[in-house]
Amino acid sequence: MFRRKILAGAALALLASAQGCSTGLTATGAATSETRVASEIPQGFLLGEPYARKTPTISPDEPEESWVRLNDKLSGPLEVGACGTERDAEGRTAMRTIVYTTSAPEYGSEQLALYRSKEAASEVMARLRECVKSVNPAGRALEGIGDEAIWVAGERDLAVSYDMKVGAVAARRGSALFVYTSSDESVLDGPDDLPVPARKMAEKVCTLQGVCD
Repeated sequence: MFRRKILAGAALALLASAQGCSTGLTATGAATSETRVASEIPQGFLLGEPYARKTPTISPDEPEESWVRLNDKLSGPLEVGACGTERDAEGRTAMRTIVYTTSAPEYGSEQLALYRSKEAASEVMARLRECVKSVNPAGRALEGIGDEAIWVAGERDLAVSYDMKVGAVAARRGSALFVYTSSDESVLDGPDDLPVPARKMAEKVCTLQGVCD
């Protein structure tokens, strides 16, 4: 469900780009002697955000059957299962996470994290690649998504009495990291269509101040 909303958001963003429309979104930057780096994520920036913001946290039609949670919590791990650690927050300046779950169960998420520099973001991706080698040998690098990207599948602890398999595409463009996940069976043996929104976000983050400089 949420994956379809994200894909729809990617399609609309691609159409706007093809028509020469600017997103009109910029982030406030913190000035330094060397560069200006984005320290905020504009409202509505994530591909699934329009859906997430207009959807009640608990659906009135299906009480406690589906949940959409959106937060700007700066700390915490990336949405990459066992390979996400608290160290992921080192050097981070902003983060937004959207999580969609149902009692089916079903899980999907979109996450964007900004870092103080390309180097800081690269260090997080390097740790992720090393983790994938040890916990998920089938995980692999993906071409054509930002500066670097990886696909991984593994257990996701939802803290609601069950675990499930979740596939994730994590990518970096400049000083930004972004993650797309789904529990759909189609993404457990390979990335399937998760690279579609990841490629779009790889373009979109460059509209944020200093991210791709």
